[in-house]
Amino acid sequence: MSVIAKLNYKLHQSGVRGVIASALRHAANRIDRKPINNNSENKKANEFLAWVRFAVPGMLAQGNIDAMDYAVANMPPGNPILEIGSFCGLSTVILSYLLGEHLSLALSNYTHKNQAYH
Repeated sequence: MSVIAKLNYKLHQSGVRGVIASALRHAANRIDRKPINNNSENKKANEFLAWVRFAVPGMLAQGNIDAMDYAVANMPPGNPILEIGSFCGLSTVILSYLLGEHLSLALSNYTHKNQAYH
């Protein structure tokens, strides 16, 4: 399928916004991300994140992980964090990993619809 045929199909399927969104996603995925410091701790973290992304289902791009890492590293200490609507738990696992890397992590128990979760 040629590029023009793909664009026409996407345009017919999801309109101009869909074509633009698809082009932006494609461009973002082609950006070469180079680690700032290439030490063994950074390599271990990348291996862990690669394994988690393989083992736990979810819908996260590398940009989402980078954004969560930035937010966790720059948030004021002592404030609670709430994730709403986790699909299969990938973002929850990565968020708790990042919290453990940047802060002292404290997970609490909560109850939802008379069921206790730990």
